[in-house]
Amino acid sequence: MPQERVPPRSEIESMLGLSQEQLYESLVAGEVDFDLNHPGAQIAKGKAAFVALLRRVRQPVCVAFHAHKESVRDAAELVAIVAGVMLSVTGVIHEAVLPASVLVVKIGLEEVCRGVDGAAGHDS
Repeated sequence: MPQERVPPRSEIESMLGLSQEQLYESLVAGEVDFDLNHPGAQIAKGKAAFVALLRRVRQPVCVAFHAHKESVRDAAELVAIVAGVMLSVTGVIHEAVLPASVLVVKIGLEEVCRGVDGAAGHDS
């Protein structure tokens, strides 16, 4: 995967400052949907989008996490690794990958990867 497709560190660090609710909302921010005007609807739709994306990328993300976890220096670097895997697996646009990658890191890769082959805490 070409490195230039991974979001820049400054953008990653900015996204790390957002709450999980803000990140869920950002996953669907560009969608035009009148139902999103209801309180909590945008967050709910963002959560659904995140779960669907995570189903597609969980295994490769967890394998990459397990392979790199000893050498990762900080959360921004971990987000970059997750984003790189997501981009290579899905080809999803940058606008969706960055908040989804930050969510994975904020939720915790140990939690996300529990029970996945090649992931920490699971014998393959």
